[in-house]
Amino acid sequence: MEFTLGALLIAFLLFLYLETKRKTARLQRLIAEEKSGIADASRMTASIGVFYPDSQTTVIIGASEEFGAFYYRMLRQSKVINRSKINLANIARVDLLINSRPHEFDYDSEQATTSLRATELSGRVLSRFSPEELKTIQRAALRITFFSETGSEKNLDITALRTGDERHRFQRVQLLKNAIWWAAFLGIASRQARHLRTRLEEGAAEPE
Repeated sequence: MEFTLGALLIAFLLFLYLETKRKTARLQRLIAEEKSGIADASRMTASIGVFYPDSQTTVIIGASEEFGAFYYRMLRQSKVINRSKINLANIARVDLLINSRPHEFDYDSEQATTSLRATELSGRVLSRFSPEELKTIQRAALRITFFSETGSEKNLDITALRTGDERHRFQRVQLLKNAIWWAAFLGIASRQARHLRTRLEEGAAEPE
């Protein structure tokens, strides 16, 4: 009897292990497909990031300055539930939320590209937190405020760090740095896209 129960327990644990591996492999395959789709849509010009807001949700984002586009994909329980594309010029504001409060920082950088500027800024902003302050950070997120094609204002929140999630707890600094990088990158890229659209509109309005 004890042998039978032991065998059943081992079989059950093996089933759980194999099922977890299967789900993980499926999720990784879906993430790779969505990243590939963004790369194809942007002709390999998009910067791409992956976020895990909770145990059931994965968010893939991409931004291409060349195409003026922000790409958003949400997977839940290994199923794609949202595919969106937002004009970078329609993004009005990008906030970095730390412990649910906006954390402001300047975008001053002399680097040549938006990506390099974001890298410099993420390191600079992160260095301002003391080790004690870093320990108090339980949550970090991006809040993207944009205008839809109909002109209505909308918010898109993307959780980057949640220390209640075991996967996040020991990557606190790296996940926070990644959130800062994306806040800086999208903030700079969207501002430049808005300026470009304004110049084009002003040029089109000038009489010949």
